[in-house]
Amino acid sequence: MAGACEIRPQLLGGINTLAGKITCHPLENPATRIRDPREVRHFTLFVGSPAGRNRLDPLEYAGVCTRVGALFPGFTIQRADGCSQSRFEDTLLIHIATREPQKILEVVHTLRGFLNQDGIGISHNGIYQRVRDWSDDTLILESFNLIRVGSVPIAAQQAKRSK
Repeated sequence: MAGACEIRPQLLGGINTLAGKITCHPLENPATRIRDPREVRHFTLFVGSPAGRNRLDPLEYAGVCTRVGALFPGFTIQRADGCSQSRFEDTLLIHIATREPQKILEVVHTLRGFLNQDGIGISHNGIYQRVRDWSDDTLILESFNLIRVGSVPIAAQQAKRSK
């Protein structure tokens, strides 16, 4: 094992010595960084134009990017034409993959306030929810089957009980 650590420092940093033993820096062992990919969830946010307008200006676009980027290191934005209340408007589809669904709701509430919108849509696993100022975040996460009691999702617990 020490041989592997002696090779890696050139790629990933130095060797730590502890009590006369050569040890790897925690980031040098990729096995310590790998997490279960099934924990990552994909969300799509549907962000329309500010209330009363049908266009996003460049400063608003930059503001959206800044607010999303403050919570998520990586995301994708697609520009689209949307329709809300029978009127077409600029719409941003923001794709985020995360292990922290609560942060999705945090960024949605931030964007809703920033753009003065009645609501912003979220799609996850084929389920769509519109988040408004009065929305119950817990119910939204439950609808996406993301709230956990213990380590088992609520829907899985309910399925067990019904059998």
